[in-house]
Amino acid sequence: MRSTRGYGLLENTLSHYRQAIAFKLIDNRFRDGNILDIGCGQFPSFLTKVNIKNKYGIDQYFIDDLSNINKYHINLKKVDLSKRINLPFEDNFFNVVTMLAVIEHIEEHVLKTIFFEIHRTLSKNGLLVITTPSNKADKLMRVLAGVKLLSSVEISEHKTLFNLKQLR
Repeated sequence: MRSTRGYGLLENTLSHYRQAIAFKLIDNRFRDGNILDIGCGQFPSFLTKVNIKNKYGIDQYFIDDLSNINKYHINLKKVDLSKRINLPFEDNFFNVVTMLAVIEHIEEHVLKTIFFEIHRTLSKNGLLVITTPSNKADKLMRVLAGVKLLSSVEISEHKTLFNLKQLR
């Protein structure tokens, strides 16, 4: 089951790479807590693998049949991340929030609202994990999408790419 839309020969490899980064950052103190994966994809692959007790995912795209997801005990909500949103969760609810290859798909002015909401819903000693391609990688990613190594659907929807200074 693919978590990204479109097709690209390297999509699953890149997805596994992003997940491995997140797994390394999420230590055992969070295992009995709550995690939110923002932009979890049409199939919440990361959430099926992460070892955290209570799993939540939001995205605007889900595959039609998520019946096989019930065995993972993941709470999914369909949320359009392209609009200014209020996350449908209580203050300080999450120990971990992840955004794996998501922020580049969201308009910068909407990101400000999303980050405010993450701050509101993330516990005091919580962890935010973000992965995103660098702004220097854009041209290469578009070439790779053109030869079907990356999903042209996903790459064509990139709104803003960031360097490290911009992210801070």
